[in-house]
Amino acid sequence: MATRIGIAAIIWLFWSFMVARWTDAYYYRMARREIADAIDDYPRDEAAQKAHLRREGGVSLFGLGLGFGIFAFALMVIKIQFLPIIAKPKANEVLFDAYDTAKTAQNRVALIYQQTGQCPIHLPIDKGTQQIRIDIDKKAAGVVETDCAVIATIQNVQFPIRYLNQQTLVFYHVPDSDIWSCMSSLNKKLAPASCMPD
Repeated sequence: MATRIGIAAIIWLFWSFMVARWTDAYYYRMARREIADAIDDYPRDEAAQKAHLRREGGVSLFGLGLGFGIFAFALMVIKIQFLPIIAKPKANEVLFDAYDTAKTAQNRVALIYQQTGQCPIHLPIDKGTQQIRIDIDKKAAGVVETDCAVIATIQNVQFPIRYLNQQTLVFYHVPDSDIWSCMSSLNKKLAPASCMPD
């Protein structure tokens, strides 16, 4: 990430320098042309020359608005077109890791539950990664009835997929059966198919 930020900063500084050079050169040429026009139009009237330069010089609110509009458009294109190209594979990787880690923990908990008839809430679970936290509890948010749940919480993910932080995958046992179901706080586009409500 530091390398990417460094490369982006170098590119940004280069283009900032080049745009500043071009705009200064353009402004210089325009100023020389207006001064020449003022001298040609009013060769002996210094007050008229100054009035002409005051009228034609200065800044343009239209140009300022246009500049900000182009900048906003460029940011919007980056956000809509290019950021998802980077974010989607990263999000898929984190989501696959979360599902895999949670499913592995659920299989282990289900085996212990089947053997003992109790939810092993104090079972030490190998967390696997720093991005997925696994908790075992007798209840889970959003689950009406359960007596054992494996909750995988996504954490510590960085830009551009920070929106995944604190999202959960929950594998929960349905009481009085051998069925384990899945639910997720993720939206329909991101949640695994097996964790979507019927």
